Amino acid sequence: MTESAVPSNPRAKPTMSSTAKAYSKPSYRYLVLGVLTLVYVSNFVDRQVINVLAKFIIEDLGLTDGQFGMLSGLAFALIYTCLGIPIARVADLSNRRNVITISVAIWSLMTVACGYAQNFGQLFLARFGVGIGEAGGSPPSHSIVSDIFPAEQRATALSIYSFGVYGGILVGTVGGAYLVDFYADWCGPCRRLSPIIDEVSKSYEGKVKFVKINIDNNKETAAKYNITGIPAIKIFKGGKIVT
Repeated sequence: MTESAVPSNPRAKPTMSSTAKAYSKPSYRYLVLGVLTLVYVSNFVDRQVINVLAKFIIEDLGLTDGQFGMLSGLAFALIYTCLGIPIARVADLSNRRNVITISVAIWSLMTVACGYAQNFGQLFLARFGVGIGEAGGSPPSHSIVSDIFPAEQRATALSIYSFGVYGGILVGTVGGAYLVDFYADWCGPCRRLSPIIDEVSKSYEGKVKFVKINIDNNKETAAKYNITGIPAIKIFKGGKIVT
């Protein structure tokens, strides 16, 4: 005995699912678009911050320019490019929302791991993980936006979503620079130079006086002696700068 696939009432109209009903409301469609755009902004913020911190990361971990280039090239761009299509296919065959959620979780955790890296190898693996996560953010998002907006509104919706690229670059560049200027209390060269100065000061104790100043806490002194970068060494004799 088999079941008929024909409905008992041929004239009955198909009912809309709860999801379809929700997407039929413009306010809900734009809410989803807003969330996806914010996720896209976050996607690009992660990429920009490491470039803003390039000088400090190179100095702090003792990296070469080639090694730092690999962090943005081989470790990130290559894996991002290679995994984009396979992850997009997974999104086609499964729940796109879950793919985005997992991707955000992966790149967020890997970004945190970047902050804890103590050497090139650890940072390379963390950036590798960031690339894996961020590769799964954009393809399913484009698919969702294309599905929930009618054809006559789709171009506008996708252009709003694309704002995430430039919004992320803006937030990452400006925000990252702001954090460096006001909250970074470390300086790789300063930390390496400090013990050397301590040793030299002991050798010339009683003959030469060595003074270390934090210019963040002594901005007037830095301005008075035209100190625009760190570390800076000034030699005084008789109260006047010699060099």
